[in-house]
Amino acid sequence: MGCAGLPPWSPKLRARGSTLRHSTFFSVNLSRPVYKLASTKANGVTMAAVLPAPSTVAAVIMPDLLAREDAIKFLTSECVEPRIDAAQATEVWERCHRQREELPERNVAAPGPLPLNPEERAAADAFLHRFRQAKAANILDVIKFDPRRCVVWQHAIITERSDTYAGNMAVPQARLQHCLGAHANPGGQVPIISRPNDIRARVPHAEYMFNFLNPQGFQIQELAKHISVTAFDNRLLLYAGYHRSFAVMTSEYPDGMDRSLIAVLTSDGDAVLSPQSPNQGVREIVRGLRPPLFEDFLDERFCMRVRLRKKRCELWIQGQIKWFDDDA
Repeated sequence: MGCAGLPPWSPKLRARGSTLRHSTFFSVNLSRPVYKLASTKANGVTMAAVLPAPSTVAAVIMPDLLAREDAIKFLTSECVEPRIDAAQATEVWERCHRQREELPERNVAAPGPLPLNPEERAAADAFLHRFRQAKAANILDVIKFDPRRCVVWQHAIITERSDTYAGNMAVPQARLQHCLGAHANPGGQVPIISRPNDIRARVPHAEYMFNFLNPQGFQIQELAKHISVTAFDNRLLLYAGYHRSFAVMTSEYPDGMDRSLIAVLTSDGDAVLSPQSPNQGVREIVRGLRPPLFEDFLDERFCMRVRLRKKRCELWIQGQIKWFDDDA
């Protein structure tokens, strides 16, 4: 049985009106929307109201890329379909973790580089020239490879978002533009709410940052959109671009389609790999003997399909006065 820990014969799931289909993944389809019962009390009388289910997105997740407690919190609070309680979430994580630990030591040598064709070479040279002119020290090279053997650190892929890339990632010229981040114009202006010591900007995705411009203040800057990988210990970490990469790997186009990926070799992944990484648990996993690979998102031992709460992004800056001992 796969790591989902939620087999089709699960009485808890059947009682909730769910059905599961077992194919490459454990898939979940609810026979009716999920609703939440909210109750209020007024004048000593309890009144109940049925609230519609939250907006959701389809996703594939690898629970054991999270620490045990983080995985339980994620599965119980973010998964809408199937609904998972703490006991089930514990079982899911433990099964995924155990099955990974039972693997023999993995050969995770970086996938060998593939030759760029003339069009790809020209686009790569133009990309590198532009970033070197901007003195972007994190940009090292442009490479082509099979993404399946890349080590991964991201535990979830929103498959609905990946599906939007599928058509373009199947066309060589469009795929090249998407890999190098040339497929979309800059995001433009974003709405900002400003209060004393509190600035919030609603952004369309998470790849934004505040950039301070002394003495002119700051700007909201959209980060580069290219697919990014980082080399370490003779391995290759897929740092950014999971949804486009997944679109290539899961395409329903003919089997003869080239599923190689072009990405920018950068030092960006050092944020995950270095001893100063804020998430030492993930660092330990990706540097371990049995690290998760991108192809594991297609392996039912380690992943499950779910519907997650739909999220939107806001970029915040908040100020706070802090008091310290003055021993001068």
